[in-house]
Amino acid sequence: MVFLQLTKKVPYPIRDGESVAVHALANGLKSHGHRLHLVSLDTDKHPVAQSDLQAFQDSELYLSVHTVSIRTNPTILGGITNLFSSTSYHIRRYDQKKARQELTSILQTLQGVDVVLLESLFVSSYLDIIKQSLPHVTVVYRAHNVEHEIWSRIATYVGGARAAYYRNQAGRLRRYESQVLGNVDLTAAVSLRDQHILQKLKRKAKILSIPIGIKEVNTPINVKTSQLQVGFIGTLDWLPNLDGMRWFLSKVWPELPTEQFHLFIAGRNADQLQVKAKNVTVLGEVTDSESFLKRCQVSVVPLHAGSGTRVKILESMATGVPVLSTSIGAEGLEVKHDQDILIADDASSWCRHLQSMYFEGPRREQLANKARSYVRTHHNISDLANQLILALPRK
Repeated sequence: MVFLQLTKKVPYPIRDGESVAVHALANGLKSHGHRLHLVSLDTDKHPVAQSDLQAFQDSELYLSVHTVSIRTNPTILGGITNLFSSTSYHIRRYDQKKARQELTSILQTLQGVDVVLLESLFVSSYLDIIKQSLPHVTVVYRAHNVEHEIWSRIATYVGGARAAYYRNQAGRLRRYESQVLGNVDLTAAVSLRDQHILQKLKRKAKILSIPIGIKEVNTPINVKTSQLQVGFIGTLDWLPNLDGMRWFLSKVWPELPTEQFHLFIAGRNADQLQVKAKNVTVLGEVTDSESFLKRCQVSVVPLHAGSGTRVKILESMATGVPVLSTSIGAEGLEVKHDQDILIADDASSWCRHLQSMYFEGPRREQLANKARSYVRTHHNISDLANQLILALPRK
């Protein structure tokens, strides 16, 4: 079969969870003999360098790679104006006339496409022109998150006018997600939890759970050094990541003995944290998450909002780095506390677990081995791609 992946940003370089998820599925499908095209929105928020795009186009993963330029950055005026409509501002920003025209032209050049994979809710607004241009195609919505849940959760802790605005937008997203579920042939959620939530939105929709595939990395497990190397990696222009790290730096880090720990922070727009704490190194965006994780002995995920599956947790586990996460951060993964990863939700528990990682090398090694085993069993790239192939409705 021939697949077309439609993404809300160019998934290259592979520096974030969404890019990892897109590539894993593409590689899994290709391993079963299927062929793929890629069409990506090239946004002002995530612009792709021409050199990177050329390298990506020259790779052998896709038959063709196309981009559609679009401006999606939010504005205060746009947000206020949107209040007088019934649509979600998040969705509206990605649905533009010029992009529609470019996408229509691209779709008309693609021959023999059997399946279109919508790799985000934010590209689903182009569903109408996909069906017009490719009338016999099967459309799969790959739900990387339950989008309305993210904004509902953020609204619970931001307060003030922003909370009211986010609740309003969450309600609009919820209604829109329900519509999309009813307009596609299949929805592939990334976890059983997300599958259950989405099924409640649209009981008659065909929805199943297909986790994100991840590549296991064969690296030696880090041994104890004079300081425990604690790592955070994540996009810090995503509000849940930013707020989570602010909480960690204000509530957890000051309570740890500085001579025992060193924190490394990697991620786009990390300067927003304005870190002044001792023994903290802010690296900013790194070109290779695998190399970053290899230097860490513990990976922290202090999320208090979000949805879907945290790919950075899976990458850490696949690299043999023990993970300490909040319950929300670990949602969507069938992991067990103190077996596959560590889970804690208050600052004192976080401090206790981090100090145990410093003093207990054998426990770190046990967690690392269990983590790799979990990824190997539950997130095999080829197996999960085959699950999707078998689930496709026949037309």
